[in-house]
Amino acid sequence: MGAYLWLYIRFLDGKLWPGRSADERPARLRWRCVSRRAWFWSLLAGALAFASLIAARAVIGRMIELPREPAPDVSQYPRVAVILLVFMSALVAGIAEEAGFRGYMQVPIERSHGFAVAVLISGFCFALFHFTHSWMAIALVPAYMIISLVYGSLAFVNDSILPNVVLHAGGNFIGGLMLLYAPRQESPPLVWSSGTDGRFWVELTVAIALAAAACLAFRRLVVAESRTALATIC
Repeated sequence: MGAYLWLYIRFLDGKLWPGRSADERPARLRWRCVSRRAWFWSLLAGALAFASLIAARAVIGRMIELPREPAPDVSQYPRVAVILLVFMSALVAGIAEEAGFRGYMQVPIERSHGFAVAVLISGFCFALFHFTHSWMAIALVPAYMIISLVYGSLAFVNDSILPNVVLHAGGNFIGGLMLLYAPRQESPPLVWSSGTDGRFWVELTVAIALAAAACLAFRRLVVAESRTALATIC
């Protein structure tokens, strides 16, 4: 699978046949190095944004019933094999989805209609794509739109999907392991029946604080990308 991904990236980046599209493919893929400072602020902004979404999901889950992804039984398989499977699955999703949605889809729309329209369309398609999962529901569409806004903004500012791939694959990997091995907890009652409590207000405060911190980190990223004399790493 690693060899296939390597060939996949090389093709999308214009390194393989056909030659007539060799210049256009890398422009759409955005597989470019970014500065060390941009790496730091991109990963920090993305991590804070997704932590905020997790807290916000807990808050929303107190107001409406949200679907829960079923956890498959992997007890009969060696743990090392399961971890490797989750890792490769996360890596494939991180590379393929970022190349497809934030690269090949978003870039041409950006050119024709601007960033806002591009991230809206790619985000909506990103949400629709996840209806291939049996547990996906309309109530989760806004969350996937916000996730796509985070990824799309990072790709636009950096003109690269490399930080996105790390964030996407890392988040899927951690989420997959938690789904399989973290103990399942009972959902707390909805606030409409039990009323608000301390936990609800703490989760709401944490979600707002993390979102504000993510915005500050993203602002620092924009400043970092505006400086041209920074070394880049891949």
